[in-house]
Amino acid sequence: MSRHFGIVNIVAILFIAALLLGYMKYVSQEKDEIERLKLSYAIDYATDAGAMAMLNTGNLEMDYTKQKAVTVNPALALDTFLDVFAFNYDMYPSAENKASIKDYIPVAAVAAYDGYYLASHQLVTNEAGNYPETPANGVEWDLVFGMKIPYLYTYGGTSYGLNMGMEESLALTDSTLAKIQGLPPTSTGSLSRGEARKIINNNISNDMAYQINETNTINPYWKNFFYIPNQ
Repeated sequence: MSRHFGIVNIVAILFIAALLLGYMKYVSQEKDEIERLKLSYAIDYATDAGAMAMLNTGNLEMDYTKQKAVTVNPALALDTFLDVFAFNYDMYPSAENKASIKDYIPVAAVAAYDGYYLASHQLVTNEAGNYPETPANGVEWDLVFGMKIPYLYTYGGTSYGLNMGMEESLALTDSTLAKIQGLPPTSTGSLSRGEARKIINNNISNDMAYQINETNTINPYWKNFFYIPNQ
C-alpha cells in the first residue's frame, strides 16, 4: 500500500512540476509579447514625432499641396525620434542615453518627396589618426546621414528619377537630363502609381538591407549583430 502511495506521490509531484514549468514558460512568453508590443508602440510614436518635427506640423494626415516646398531635415527627424523613444522608456534624452539607443539602430532612413536620406554608422573620431590608414584606437561611431539618394528606375538605357507626386519624372540619358510628364515607360506602357510606389519602397528597403549587412561585416568594433526579419 505504501509503495503504491509513494508512486502516486511521485506522479503528483511530476504533474505539479510540469504545470509549474508550463506556467513559467507561458509567463515568459507573455512578458516577451508585452515587451515587443511596447517596443512597437515606442517606435511608432517616435517615428511620428520625428516626421512632425521635420515637417513642422502636428497633423500628419494633412494634405500637403506644396510637397516640393517642404523642407526635409533628416538629422532633426532622427534626433526627435531618439528623444521620444527615450521618454517612452522613462529615460532622460541625454547625449549618453541617445548614443546608447543608437547602438541598437544599424541604419535609419528618411523618405522625402524626390529621394531619401540614409544614415549608417560611420567612424567620426579616431584618436590614432585617419582611418583606415591608421589602426582604430579610441574610436567613436555615430549614425551619419549621407546625401539624398534618388528613387531610381531604369528602363531601356535611361535612368528615371521618381517622386511621390507621380505627376512628373526626371529622365537621364547619357549626359542629358530632362523632365517628362507622368511616369516612365515600361514594356507594356507606363508605370502605374502602384508600381512606382513599390519601386520607391524596394529602393529604400534594399539599400537599408545592404547597409545592415555592411555594418555586420565591415565594422569589427560593433557591439551588436543585426539581422533582417523575414517579411
